[in-house]
Amino acid sequence: MIFVGATAQTLPFKLNIAATQSAIVVDLETGREIASHNADLRLTPASLTKLITTAAALETLGPTARFQTKILLAPDSDLIIVGGGDPTFNSRYFPHHTVEQLADDVADNLLKNNILRLRKIDIDCRYLQGPPRPSKRLWEDMGNYFGASPQALNVADNTTTISLRSPSSVGEACEVTMVDGRADAAKPASLVRSYAKRADSAYVYGSAEGEWYVSGAIPAGRERFDVKASMSNPPREFARRLAQRLTERGIEIVGEIGTPTAAIPEGARLVGTAQSPTVAQIAVATNRHSVNLFADALLLRLGGNPTSWDSGLERLRRFAQTITNSPIDLHDGSGLSPVNAVSARQLAAIVRHALRSGYADEFRQSLAMSGGEGTLRQFGRGTRLEGRLLGKSGTMHGVVGYAGVVETAKGKFVFCAIVNKQIEQNNVVRSEIARWLNETIDF
Repeated sequence: MIFVGATAQTLPFKLNIAATQSAIVVDLETGREIASHNADLRLTPASLTKLITTAAALETLGPTARFQTKILLAPDSDLIIVGGGDPTFNSRYFPHHTVEQLADDVADNLLKNNILRLRKIDIDCRYLQGPPRPSKRLWEDMGNYFGASPQALNVADNTTTISLRSPSSVGEACEVTMVDGRADAAKPASLVRSYAKRADSAYVYGSAEGEWYVSGAIPAGRERFDVKASMSNPPREFARRLAQRLTERGIEIVGEIGTPTAAIPEGARLVGTAQSPTVAQIAVATNRHSVNLFADALLLRLGGNPTSWDSGLERLRRFAQTITNSPIDLHDGSGLSPVNAVSARQLAAIVRHALRSGYADEFRQSLAMSGGEGTLRQFGRGTRLEGRLLGKSGTMHGVVGYAGVVETAKGKFVFCAIVNKQIEQNNVVRSEIARWLNETIDF
C-alpha cells in the first residue's frame, strides 16, 4: 500500500490540504516498506527527537551507565561539589535520589572525622563547557519549566515556582509574591493581568541572572496562583540544599555557599559520592513522560566529560547518520528546538535499529503503550492499536507526530507519522494517524 502524489485524495490523513504530512510503515524484521507518503520529507519532529537521543545514549553509553557527582574536602576546609551532569536529583520521577541523601553521607564522613566546621561550599561546574543552552531554542520556551536546560549540577527537575496574587477585578496588574515559597527571594517583574478564565496562560521569560519577567494572564481573585518556571541557577540551589542538610546535622558553614571554582585544590579528598539511576532507567522517564531535561542531559553526556552542546550534538548526529545513511538536522536532544528537521524514514530507521540491537529490551521498555500510561494514554484507545502499539508522541505548536512499533499476530511493524502546520486541533490529527495505522497494518 504505497501512497503517492500530493492531492487531498491520496494524503494518508484526512486533514486540511495546508498541513504537511509524512508517514511510513516498515516491517521490523525485513525492513520491507508497507506504506509511505512523503517519507523523505524532513519535518519538525518535536519530542520524537527523544527516540533518537535515548537510542544513542543506550548504544553509546550503555544501559547500565550512570552519572556521578562527587563531594571533595579541601585542606582549607572548603567543601567542593563536583558536578557530573546528573539530572535526577530530587526529581519527581526519581524521588528517592536526593541531595539530602548525599548530604547525609557527607555528614557521616565529616562527623566520623570530627570535622564540625566548613569554611565555605564551592561548586565545580566545569563538566559543561560553553553556553548553558543550545543556540536554536525559542526565547519564550527557556524560562518555562519545560524549557529548563541541564547543568553540571541539577536539582528538582531544574524547576521553581513563581507565586502571584491577582486582584478580584478583571484586567488588573498581578503581583509576584514569592519564588519557590520564599518571599525574600529575587523576583521577576510582572506583566501579568487578571482575567475571567480559569486556565493559566502565564509565561516566564529569562532568568534571575538577567532579564526576567512573567507575562500573560491568570484567573482573577486569587490570593496565590503558582506558575512553574525553569530554575535560574540550579548549581547554586543544589549547594544551598546540601548546606541546609549539613547544618541540620550539626556542621557549621561559615562563609559563602555555591561559589564557582576553577580548579580542585591539591590535597582535596573524597568525602561523598552519588550515582544516578541508570541510563536505561532515565530513558524510561524520558520517553514515557517526555522529559526535556533528561533528554538534553543524555545528549550532553554523549559529548564526554567535559562536555558541551556542540560535542553532544556532533555525537548524536553522527549516530543518526550512521544508521540512516543521510544527514540529519538536530539542534538539541529533546525536540524543543523548532528548527530540528527529521524525515519519517529516518526516524523509522532509527527505531528499527534500536529494536534490533543489543539494547532492544531497554529501548522497548522505554516506550509508552497505546491506551496505557504516559504520552500515549489516549492514542488508539478503543481500536486494534490499544495494547499493541509501543511508541512516543511529539507535539508542539503546529506539530503532531507519533513513532514506534505495532506488534500484531501477523508481525511487528515500525512506523512514523509527522504532521506540520495543521489547522485542526491536535486530537483530530491524533485520531487520523490512529485511523491510518489501523487501516494500513495487518492485524
